[in-house]
Amino acid sequence: MNVHVLADAATTTFSIFSVSSVVVFFARLRLDERILDSPAEIAKQFDVQGRLVTVETIGSGNVNDTYRVIFRTTFDEQQIVLQRINQAVFPSPQKVMSNIQSITAHAREKILAEADEADRIWQLPKVIQTSAGTNHVTDGSGEVWRALSMIASAKSHERVVSSEHAVEAGQVLGHFQRLIADFPVAQLEDTLPGFHITPEYLARYDMTLQMPDGKGRANASSEAKRLTKFVEERREFASVLEDAVAQGELQHRPIHGEPKISSIMIDGFSGKGAARF
Repeated sequence: MNVHVLADAATTTFSIFSVSSVVVFFARLRLDERILDSPAEIAKQFDVQGRLVTVETIGSGNVNDTYRVIFRTTFDEQQIVLQRINQAVFPSPQKVMSNIQSITAHAREKILAEADEADRIWQLPKVIQTSAGTNHVTDGSGEVWRALSMIASAKSHERVVSSEHAVEAGQVLGHFQRLIADFPVAQLEDTLPGFHITPEYLARYDMTLQMPDGKGRANASSEAKRLTKFVEERREFASVLEDAVAQGELQHRPIHGEPKISSIMIDGFSGKGAARF
């Protein structure tokens, strides 16, 4: 709706009804917008067979909002993972999706090629396309949503529950890292420029110290002093990786950017690591 038309309509309404009526009108308008962009309505835009049964919040991640979505037909049921990509963290979510689709396709080919010799059935969530053939949905508020296949028989944990769990988590992460090690980094989008460049953080830290209240804040508490000492003791070490790249001793390679324990899926039957999410 055109903003000016909406404003004119509100003025006309105000002249006929009470202030409370206008408030109710706009409250209902906002409610309609929330319904339109609700996880349930977003989920229906992905190419999944069946009728939507439920949408429930899962996980405790600090970045994206994550939901379990269940669709059912007369004969079967499909569960998917629906996520709203946090644009405060990832300002270019389309680049994130491009990377995920490229990396998972590359890893899946290698998993299939090695399947007969593997000690387990390695699994990998698949990007689910929308009914329109895209890999994400942009809602009316500009939020970007993605859907991934759910590995229903595997479970993730917020904490390490045993030494065996830790071993399996390492197996999964190492396996995934090996799968993507030969992926050409030039084909990946840089979704967070400078995020892993430690010298840039150190430079910003030094600039902050030069501000009028910089040194005062660095000495304002015992904790601030402790952290300042921590930085100074490691200052010479901060550029070691970038120096090695500049000297040709290291090459840029893709990595798993968030290898936390809750990203590791453990098979519910065998207890072995099955996938990373």
